[in-house]
Amino acid sequence: KVKVVDGKYVKTGEAEDNWVWSPQLKIQMHLPERWGYLQFSSEAANSTKLRKDKRWGLRVIAMALYYAQVDYYAVHKKYSGTVQELQPFDQLDILNGRCSDVPVITLLSDG
Repeated sequence: KVKVVDGKYVKTGEAEDNWVWSPQLKIQMHLPERWGYLQFSSEAANSTKLRKDKRWGLRVIAMALYYAQVDYYAVHKKYSGTVQELQPFDQLDILNGRCSDVPVITLLSDG
């Protein structure tokens, strides 16, 4: 939140009050991979067939792996070679194998 002091915007230190129509999981609007889809049409409202993203499931798994690795690295100062090690860092519980195969991680020799 901000207030105007001497004609300038100054942060108040209070928590931000953001509202968006798609869950972001963080107060961070600059994560386009977490934005929802908006479909435009010249047809009447609610009469257009939804165009699904066929790659969405793969994208969700890739995003979960990425963010879990980032959080794992912050704690361990190295990347994980197994999904099991990443599961405590999987914010949405996506890497558990219930909705897809469990991904396989292969680390390169440089980590």
